[in-house]
Amino acid sequence: MKKSIQELAEFLKQVNINAYVLLFAAMLYITCKLVCNPLFFRQIDISLLFFSGPIKLTGSAFFYPAIYILSDLITALSNRRVAIVIAMFGIFCDGFFSFCVSHVSYLVIPSVMSATELLNTNSVDLIGKPMWQLYYQGVMAATFAAVFEILMFSLLFKRIKNFIVATVLSVVMTLVIHNLINDYQMLKHEPDVWKIIIDNWIVNVTILFVYAVIISGVMQTLKIWRPKPVNATK
Repeated sequence: MKKSIQELAEFLKQVNINAYVLLFAAMLYITCKLVCNPLFFRQIDISLLFFSGPIKLTGSAFFYPAIYILSDLITALSNRRVAIVIAMFGIFCDGFFSFCVSHVSYLVIPSVMSATELLNTNSVDLIGKPMWQLYYQGVMAATFAAVFEILMFSLLFKRIKNFIVATVLSVVMTLVIHNLINDYQMLKHEPDVWKIIIDNWIVNVTILFVYAVIISGVMQTLKIWRPKPVNATK
C-alpha cells in the first residue's frame, strides 16, 4: 500500500499541473451546463438597495456565466480547438441529460407511494417535460454562442494579454445575442419577459466579473498562468 502511494506521488509530480486544472475546468464546465437546465425554470425575486423593485431572475443566472469563464480558462490553458471540442461535448451531454430527464415523466409511477414521494415525483415531471424543449429549441443558439465566445476570447486575449478584460468583453457580447434568442424563446409567454431577460443579463455580467477576478487570482496564485496567451490561429 505504501509503495503504491509513493508511486502515485511520483507520477503526480511528473504531470504538469496545467493538465489537472484543464481536466478540472472541463468537468466543471459540463457540470455547470447540466445544472443550468433545471434551474432555468426556477424564478427568483431579489430586492436590492438601489433598485425600485425586485429583480426577477431565473435560477440559472448565477451559474450560466461560469460556463463561458471556464471555456475561456480552457482556451488559455490549451488552445481554442481544445476548448471548442470540449464545448461541443458539453452540448452533447446537455442534450442527453435533457432528453433522459424529460422522458422520465413517461415511466409508470409506483402504485405505493407516500404523499411526499408523489409530490417529489410530480415535481420532477413538471421540470423534466420542458427541459428537452429548452435544449432543442436553443441548441443552435447555444452552439453559435459557445464557438463565437471562444473565438472572440482567443482573439482578445492575444491582443489585450489580460484574462479578465478579454473574458468580460467576449462574454458580454455573447450574452447579448444568446439571451435575446434563447431566453425570449422560452419566456415569451411570461407577462414581464423583457424584465426577466434584462435582469438576467445584468446579474450575468456582474457574476461574470466576479468569477473572472476569482479565476484570474487563483491562476496567478498557483503560478500556472501562462505568461503569454495562446496563439489565436491554433
